[in-house]
Amino acid sequence: MTSATRTAPIAQVALIEARAQALIRKRSLRAMAVPAGILAYLVYVFFAFDLAGLAGRARLDNAALLMRDFWSYKTHVTLDNRSDLVTTAIEGSRKMTYPAGEEPAWITREGSATRVEIPQAEVVLAPGRVEVLREGFTPITILPARSGITWRGSPAARIGFRPAPRASI
Repeated sequence: MTSATRTAPIAQVALIEARAQALIRKRSLRAMAVPAGILAYLVYVFFAFDLAGLAGRARLDNAALLMRDFWSYKTHVTLDNRSDLVTTAIEGSRKMTYPAGEEPAWITREGSATRVEIPQAEVVLAPGRVEVLREGFTPITILPARSGITWRGSPAARIGFRPAPRASI
């Protein structure tokens, strides 16, 4: 073996090593550039959409209500004024109705009337009328009319019932 044959493979190894190091350096820069670009975009979004101001105006009671609605369901008690039939169903489904006598405990049937007890009031659904009874307030009677509904009691009263916040486990 001559010295020329020994130096040729060593030169090739050095060239291959230099190319490999350049490739590794290029890929490591690219690997750092992608997260840096994502971070820069998120900083832009934070200021462009004024997320700090939005967080300051946020109402946590509404957020808690929306989160509770995310995994829970609502039960609707509906009075059909045409047939005077009261239906108890899970929200969003016509097929998921409660059979008569198997409604939740807060719904009671008293002859032709249905009494719905909610935390702030009591609602009585009877053929041709709905009554809202709330302690400390004038009872409100709602009757069907040709033009929609007719209020008796306190027509300016705003009826808005929200579930009381519960502690989570």
